[in-house]
Amino acid sequence: MPADRRGRRAKARGSDDSIRHRQLTSWLSLTPMEGRVAESVLDGLTYAEIAGRFGISYHTVHTHIKAIHRKAGVRTNARLVALVARLEREEVDSRR
Repeated sequence: MPADRRGRRAKARGSDDSIRHRQLTSWLSLTPMEGRVAESVLDGLTYAEIAGRFGISYHTVHTHIKAIHRKAGVRTNARLVALVARLEREEVDSRR
């Protein structure tokens, strides 16, 4: 494997995960990579852009998305976005 690709993968799997990432993995019981992919979907990235960001194939992104949908109990990315928005609102409301 070329060194630049190893570097991208190491960076993609780094420990600099955002609060949103940690919430997603907790709420939906996602693996760390599924959390990163889910966060990228929420940011509006395409599957090809996500693949490039993390140095993985388009098909691997698709596999992660299917697992995310299954764990979240949704069938589309639009439903995933709506679910996460609801969970975020509930989180904010519970802090009041």
